[in-house]
Amino acid sequence: MLLRWNHTVYGLVDTKEFIALTEVSGAITIIGEWVFSEALKAITILRSKCSSEPQVSINASSLKLRGS
Repeated sequence: MLLRWNHTVYGLVDTKEFIALTEVSGAITIIGEWVFSEALKAITILRSKCSSEPQVSINASSLKLRGS
């Protein structure tokens, strides 16, 4: 699953632009926390339905990793 921004006027915003805007605005930390939370929920669901351990990858902003 990929995170996308579907703007009501401009439609789908390019990922590079979207991420840059969230970093500049400081929203990247809040969004990053939400993404990690949703990924953990998805892992829980996958574990209950799969016979093998699920592998999940998350791209994280360097700002998120620094806690800024």
